[in-house]
Amino acid sequence: KSLDDFKGKGVMLNFWATYCKPCEEEMPYMQELYPKYKEKGVEIVGVNLDSTKLVVNRFIDKYELTFTNLHDKNGQVMDQYGISPIPSTFFIDENGEIVDKVIGPLTLEKLEEHLKEIQPEA
Repeated sequence: KSLDDFKGKGVMLNFWATYCKPCEEEMPYMQELYPKYKEKGVEIVGVNLDSTKLVVNRFIDKYELTFTNLHDKNGQVMDQYGISPIPSTFFIDENGEIVDKVIGPLTLEKLEEHLKEIQPEA
């Protein structure tokens, strides 16, 4: 998968890890808002930074996450985006422009505000 797969959509790119408590706290909010915003042309993409896929899969199952989660076990994507600390979240509009970057956990309200901001014009 690449961001090209999401052309014409708003994309929320979230860098996270299973050992990151604030990451874990915001996951249910993402899952709660995902179905509603997917219909409106917004994709949520998680980029996981754990070294083992098994740990990641257990986490995804535990929280019943249905949005795309990519595994960046070598930290390539993390380096490309200059990520530190996590969670770090990028909000990208339908033209591929980064509209906002949030470092640290998001509340349900803040997350929804940002998703509205990158929602493609109807």
